[in-house]
Amino acid sequence: DEIADGTTADVNPADGVPDECQGLELGACCTVRGDCLPTTEAHCLNAGGTWHEDTLDCDAVGCDPQCLGDLDLDGDVDVMDLLTIIDRWGTCP
Repeated sequence: DEIADGTTADVNPADGVPDECQGLELGACCTVRGDCLPTTEAHCLNAGGTWHEDTLDCDAVGCDPQCLGDLDLDGDVDVMDLLTIIDRWGTCP
């Protein structure tokens, strides 16, 4: 996304890795939607993903989507997820 919107550069777009990440340890990152992309551990974990350091091969990892309503990532959608929404209800600063 950052390459597409111009906030970062990628001299070698074939590898799909932004220039600022070149040389950093990359792994396959499974996102909560079940998508997979090569990224650093920090970027993956900050986005709520699951990082696999041993491979960049997303097909080998087999990312499964997590439950979209599971806001607290405890494996189910329940009253705690609803309370999270209610707690954050209102105007944004």
